[in-house]
Amino acid sequence: MGSDDSGAAAGPLRFALLGPVRAWRGERVLDLGAPRQRSVAAVLLLGRGRPVARDQLVRAVWGEPAPAYAVPQLQKYVSALRRVLEPERSPRSPSGVLNWSASGYVLDVGPDGIDAAAFERGVGRGRAARARGDAEGAAEELRAALALWHGPDAPALSDVTSGFLDTERDRLAELRAAALEERVQADLDLGRHQEVVPELMRLVGDFPLRERFAGLLMLALYRCGRQGDALGAYRRMRRGLREELGVDPGAEVQELHGRILASAPSLDLDLDRPGVTDSAHGPGAGVPDGDGPPHLSVARAIEGLHQLPMDIPEFIGREAELRELVGETADMGTDTDTGTGTGVIVAVIEGMAGVGKTRLAVRAAHQLVAQGHFADVQLWADLKGFSPDRPPADPAHVLEGFLRLLGVPGDLVPEQLDARAALYRDRLAGRRALVVLDDAADEEQVRPLLPGTGSCLLLIISRRVLGGLDGARTTRLAPFSPKEAAALIDRVTERERPGADPPDHPGVESPQVPGPDDALLRVAELCGHLPLAVALAGRRLRTRPSWSTADLARRLEADEGRLRQLAVGGRTVDAAFALSYESLPEPRRRAFRLLALHPGTDCTPESAAALLGTDRDTTEDLLEALLDEHLLQSFAHGRYRHHDLLRLYAHGRTHAEDTEAARTAATLRLAHWYCDAAEDARHRLEPWWTPDGCPRTAAHPRPAPPESAAAALEWLERERANLTAVTEETTRLGRYDCTRRLAAAAHSFLGLHAYGTDSLAGLHLGLDAARRSGDLARQARAVRDIGLVHDGLGRHDEAAEHQLHALALSEEAGDARGVAEARCGLGRAHAARGRYGESGEQHRLALAVFRETGDRHGEARSLAGLGLADWFTRGTHHRSAARHRRAFALFQEVGDVRGHALETSRLGMAHWVFGNHEECAAHHRRALTLFEEAGDRRGQAVARSGLALAEWHLGRPDEADAHYQRALAAFRDTCDRQGEAMVLQRLGYVHWVTGRYGRGEAELRDALALCAGTGNRNTEAWTLTSLGHLCLRLRRDDEAKDLLRDGLALSRRLGDRHCESSGLLGLALTALNQGDPAACGRHARDSLTLARAIANPHGEAWAMIGVGLALVHGGGEVGVRAGGGVDHIGSGQDAGEEWFRRAAAVAERVREPHTESMARHELGRAAAHLERPAEAERHLRAALALRRRIQDRHGEAETRTELAALLRDTGRPDASRAEEEAASALYSGIPLHDRVPLAPWPPGPRAGTASDRP
Repeated sequence: MGSDDSGAAAGPLRFALLGPVRAWRGERVLDLGAPRQRSVAAVLLLGRGRPVARDQLVRAVWGEPAPAYAVPQLQKYVSALRRVLEPERSPRSPSGVLNWSASGYVLDVGPDGIDAAAFERGVGRGRAARARGDAEGAAEELRAALALWHGPDAPALSDVTSGFLDTERDRLAELRAAALEERVQADLDLGRHQEVVPELMRLVGDFPLRERFAGLLMLALYRCGRQGDALGAYRRMRRGLREELGVDPGAEVQELHGRILASAPSLDLDLDRPGVTDSAHGPGAGVPDGDGPPHLSVARAIEGLHQLPMDIPEFIGREAELRELVGETADMGTDTDTGTGTGVIVAVIEGMAGVGKTRLAVRAAHQLVAQGHFADVQLWADLKGFSPDRPPADPAHVLEGFLRLLGVPGDLVPEQLDARAALYRDRLAGRRALVVLDDAADEEQVRPLLPGTGSCLLLIISRRVLGGLDGARTTRLAPFSPKEAAALIDRVTERERPGADPPDHPGVESPQVPGPDDALLRVAELCGHLPLAVALAGRRLRTRPSWSTADLARRLEADEGRLRQLAVGGRTVDAAFALSYESLPEPRRRAFRLLALHPGTDCTPESAAALLGTDRDTTEDLLEALLDEHLLQSFAHGRYRHHDLLRLYAHGRTHAEDTEAARTAATLRLAHWYCDAAEDARHRLEPWWTPDGCPRTAAHPRPAPPESAAAALEWLERERANLTAVTEETTRLGRYDCTRRLAAAAHSFLGLHAYGTDSLAGLHLGLDAARRSGDLARQARAVRDIGLVHDGLGRHDEAAEHQLHALALSEEAGDARGVAEARCGLGRAHAARGRYGESGEQHRLALAVFRETGDRHGEARSLAGLGLADWFTRGTHHRSAARHRRAFALFQEVGDVRGHALETSRLGMAHWVFGNHEECAAHHRRALTLFEEAGDRRGQAVARSGLALAEWHLGRPDEADAHYQRALAAFRDTCDRQGEAMVLQRLGYVHWVTGRYGRGEAELRDALALCAGTGNRNTEAWTLTSLGHLCLRLRRDDEAKDLLRDGLALSRRLGDRHCESSGLLGLALTALNQGDPAACGRHARDSLTLARAIANPHGEAWAMIGVGLALVHGGGEVGVRAGGGVDHIGSGQDAGEEWFRRAAAVAERVREPHTESMARHELGRAAAHLERPAEAERHLRAALALRRRIQDRHGEAETRTELAALLRDTGRPDASRAEEEAASALYSGIPLHDRVPLAPWPPGPRAGTASDRP
């Protein structure tokens, strides 16, 4: 226990984690604060008195990546916890409980102060008692440990959450369940089976997937003389496991079930016998020492044939497949109540060569026999379906061998196949037989070997799909997972990686047993995770002790030599594949070979038809046939691919068997098909787009054009990787015309859907191709497209450089339209960097050319760019809206859905400025629908962020937040950091104006970091300004002034007068906080003048409040320029009140609830100061309604406090007390870091209210 001299008299500190996180000093409950502060305490307590590094503590509480504000917030939480835990300690004296050292924070409360630690120690003592044979002591210790939990159903750490704490909660829950199992086991060891049955029934219901509870219930019921109920409990558990997980109970419970069926004497408890309590290992409790469990009656061995090959010690993985084969097969073949056979089962294991079919069959067969199933006869036959030097085995000959083994003399074996099959079925009748047929060729070879009756399993192994066997259950094997493949290499090489067992009581740092290293995983990957290849690689490594795993990985890296490396002692992957390949007819062989020339990830019947030069139907038949042979894979309907190693094998075959001319012709057919298909898809999405002049080829067969924009998008998404690969392949072949066509056709989709890197790679190939041709216009087009992709990736400086280069190339080529396109792209890059004046000039020059050449789409894009420039630099919103309306009409005319949607969204923003929030929301909903039709996720995010803005002003903050969050997710998914920063800036603004300062600051700082990485200066200016306003509200005046000045300087450089006006107002309020009302008046006046000049009513209302505050604080007279004269309203309280009234009127007109609430609040305070209480109450209640509507809890509490003071001064103490209580309740619900005092108010009737905080 840490020392606590000051508070020792009050009693020791105690903490609870087994339920809600709680703390006591003696019998007094301590308030550990907000959930995240309690999370800090919980993580430190889980450290068990060990130091927890600050970075680890931050990750454990906030997750990764942690927000920027996490460290300072952590320091606040630690300070608050120290005050709670040691209230009498002076701030400068060292803490005796929560300390900091170079190693981290330590919360030292001693071994008995944490219930979770006491629980784990109690469980350990209980287990030790059972190990000594002390069942009574074990039951007592475990029962006492379990009593420490808050309640029977309460989870640990129930009121805190984080990734780390959730893991700890799960760990403690698992330990609790295990302790319950062991306590019940101890009670059973003591003969308390009657007492535990009701509890076990509840536990089985609470933990339906924990087999041990079910086993304990079965044992308890059996010992109560309820054998039927015990068997029923087993059936219910098995049914539940199958329905929930598709698996059967484990071997221990199945064994117990068999012993209950057999009424095994070992299940009866004899407390007088020594060693009876040695039952720590499962539900077979009460088995006397030295007596192993007896075999089930159904497992009694008889004389018979046992031909199974030796089980393979290197077997790895396949747990699910084994459960399916062993568990379900055993149940289907045996009646679990009587132990008698139920009929013949046919199971097929199929998969490609080398996937481990035979190994799985051998392991499953041995497990079935070991469990007492099919114990009479086990037959094995190699059907040689894919033998290199012999034909497939004749089923008649196989039957002859089986009959001789079954005791039929040679002279009595019939000659005819049907007669042999009938005699074979007769000899197996009534026997529990397992027949394994390896390497089956087809159904006709297998069908005569089917048993007829009895409890028989026919297990068939084949490389080919055997779909014609009635009632057969098929297990299809895929290659291993990476971890399984790595584990097989370890097993084969007999090498072990160093590791460490995790600690018994993990705290913040839990050493993990290392997984496979990178080199091992790389070897497994280069083997395609194919078990045969992986095993051969492991054996190769075992025979080369001087090689490291990295050495082997390097040898396997080269595609052309990989299959040669996968060979040991005459066994090769090549040979295994050859057996399948050489069994094919020539058309399928040719298809198998040529498909390896496809450079992409997979193919469809359409693209494969182009590659093979065959019609679609013939091609699909070939693909399906190869799929049945497991020489192709299909992970999605209508899409086919080679396994990686089969691809290498097929590649070698096509180079050996097909001429270079044939291979080149096939590849070019595929390339031309992709060129035509990609151009068709882009034209469907962008009807105004035209290819770069290359003639379309007579691809065979011609691709079918997509029926809709959605179909085009779906095709481009599916074929994205293939388009990139084919583009690279055409460059390698020197077919630069195809390279240019593919790059140009695909780049718009790739750039729009967050595949900018892929797009850039293709466009650079296209640019190289254009340079080789010497065509300046095509070079300019490629450079221009590269610039547009950079712009979409937020690299606006690079975008501008490329557009300038494209402009020069187009001018040199004499391409007027190319010049206009480059200017349009340059204008877009300038706008993204906040250089709206230069952007407008470029769009103006482009507009003239587009109009002259009749390019309506180009005209629409230029008008849209001009509209944005007017909006930000001139403040002429009506003219800007007119330009956007014209662009809107032109986009609609040319069929550009995305452009139409974007202009709809921008017109919605114009409605927002004018206060038409319903129209703003309606426009953004229409835009969202259009963007969804176009499949444009970025556009959807833009529309949602605008819709959120409208919803917030309409008093629907929850809907607004939902739209903001979805917009943020979409921008992140599409890697649009510029859009992400914009949404974070808006979210930060909304949260700070509604009093959620901590969250708002975090969002604004994240936005600022994104702006620094993207060069988005406009959003940076707004973010600096918003962050300055927030710091001002938190009374961090010096920091606020620096941020506001930086934002003001940047907005002036950019010409963003909206942001400049907001920054000036922030400086005005800073001056007011620092006691300089005159400076406040000057800055507020400048802000108001600028807001009026750019027709910004939102900024105008804000600035009017600033002017009013300057006047009521003694800032002298304030004159504001209005039109040709000066708008002047005296000085002092009366003049300030008039400005508040004007602000309220403007804010109400444009429906700006936050600004109007501020104006009404100040009007109420002013009226109270001027002794007009009725008017003051009316304004304060209006402010209260507005703040409740936008969920501004902090503002609502402030207004209620003012209202309480007014009611008290006017002789209404009960009403005043009600408002004070409401304000206090609101404040108590606000996190401590979000609570700030009111701004100061000049001496007068309300002078004291600023500090009268509840």
